Amino acid sequence: MMRKVTSKNIATLPQVKREVWEIGRRALDVAVSELQQQGARPEILLAVQPQQAEAVVLFDFVPSSAPPTVLADFALRAMAAPLLGTPRRPQALRVASQTDAEILAETLSGIGVWLDVSSALPSLDAVHRQMGSMLGGLVGDYRAQAAQAGDVLSEDGLREFFRVARRFYGEELWLDFGDEALFEIERQASDGASKTCYGILMGNAGEEFGLVLYDTLQDLRQFYELTEEHADRLMQFPEEAGAARMDAKQRREESEVTSELLSVPSLALTYTRQQDVPPTLVEEARGLKLPFARKTAFPLVMRTGQGRLQVGAAHDLRQMYTALKAILDWDRRIWDMGVGNEADVTLTSHLPAVANFLPETTVRTTLRRNPCVPEDVEPTFPEALDHDFLALLQPQPTRTPPAKPKSTKKKLAARPTAAATSRKYTLRVYLTGGPLTEDYEGQVISRTIQILGQQTLHDLHRAIFQAFERFEEHLYEFNLGKGPADRTRLYEYGEYEDGGTGGGNNPETTTLDALRLRVGRRFGYTFDMGDNWEHVIEVTARDEGPVKGKFPRITGRVGASPPQYPDGDEDE
Repeated sequence: MMRKVTSKNIATLPQVKREVWEIGRRALDVAVSELQQQGARPEILLAVQPQQAEAVVLFDFVPSSAPPTVLADFALRAMAAPLLGTPRRPQALRVASQTDAEILAETLSGIGVWLDVSSALPSLDAVHRQMGSMLGGLVGDYRAQAAQAGDVLSEDGLREFFRVARRFYGEELWLDFGDEALFEIERQASDGASKTCYGILMGNAGEEFGLVLYDTLQDLRQFYELTEEHADRLMQFPEEAGAARMDAKQRREESEVTSELLSVPSLALTYTRQQDVPPTLVEEARGLKLPFARKTAFPLVMRTGQGRLQVGAAHDLRQMYTALKAILDWDRRIWDMGVGNEADVTLTSHLPAVANFLPETTVRTTLRRNPCVPEDVEPTFPEALDHDFLALLQPQPTRTPPAKPKSTKKKLAARPTAAATSRKYTLRVYLTGGPLTEDYEGQVISRTIQILGQQTLHDLHRAIFQAFERFEEHLYEFNLGKGPADRTRLYEYGEYEDGGTGGGNNPETTTLDALRLRVGRRFGYTFDMGDNWEHVIEVTARDEGPVKGKFPRITGRVGASPPQYPDGDEDE
């Protein structure tokens, strides 16, 4: 729901002569478990501009128990933030009944918009039928969708799915595997049912986090072909509601492209902000007290195909649950095995039965190279530190849905071949910000450091301190969130009288091995909270076996070290 607006603000908007909107409230023929328990059903509020080929000015969903006055509030919001065109007042609003006119009369009297009562609203009714058909699968909750499919989704099964989805979110495997890799998942249930699907992790290039499953490689290939075919058109569409408004032609083109992309069958789990999730799903989860990963990470399961989106039914949640469990088990076990190369390694998992949800299931999971992703040349660092890599150093928006899948071209992480006597990490530390003088601005300045897995983040800090020839200690922090600028997972160091550390995790006791760093992982490091020397650290290698000599050690330097205090003054 958008924030409430007032008639006083609307009265200042420009008014378009001869522009008439049809506005009304209509029922949706969709069952929603939580609403049914309250004796309510979903309804849709619509504002349509017939002069623009039945273009939708705004729509919203409300329960049937919502008071009649929501129509008046909705009319003001349609003028303040329309989906079509700029904020404005139409010359008139057309409604289908005297009752609706009475609801709107007082609100509209102060803003100079006429009311017209008509026995029929053909444009609004046409849009209502179309949206009812297209959005029917987005309005129901998980149990209602299961019931519509002739299945039953128990509360215990739904709760177990949410638990595994929360664990999967916490593991952040999208930081390790981009769309250049896919998981081949073969499952065999104890009741004889078998199926193979192909999973791709989303999230390491700034898009929504989650997992997409395709039933066949042909489906996956078709999706890539369509995104390549429509790449130019997709880039022309505004990515956010606050971007430039689309005209009617752009809206039709976007609708056509979206419909074509949604024609490819897939099953997607995205961790989505609650405000972007169909309200009925949020109501169901809150009513059952299901375990969210976090408020900004609701496990939204959607099925695509036939040009539409559908909330996942019981069999969809079972398939996604099986894939999440299998990938988590594969990742845990292969990490401990220390194989030389993860690609084409198959591991078998045995998933216990979940009452009224999943029979006992055997799953064979294999990491494959994605044969459908376009081949690009991976850049070399730091000699070819290009624009794409520099973009990764900037703060990422909290949610940026991509126009098409982005290939990060990160190599599949190599595993050590020998039983470990010690794990050694090679890290490249880029200086990306701070009080640089003109002599150093625009230069690539980095240091390569080798450090052992049992050594700590504080040991790494000391190595960086030495590598950049600093002489006076200050506070520092490591950012181990979803990107170098993500401060949701901090390891902070503070010098206090008791010699302890500040809030968050303790860098003096956190080892590199405890962070489970893979090749290609990037995280942030800030030194001196006054001058804010910013760094991005990239894991370029991870090896196991006998080691000799003292660690950590500096093995490479690019660029001269800037002075710690450019003005020559030291802190007192």
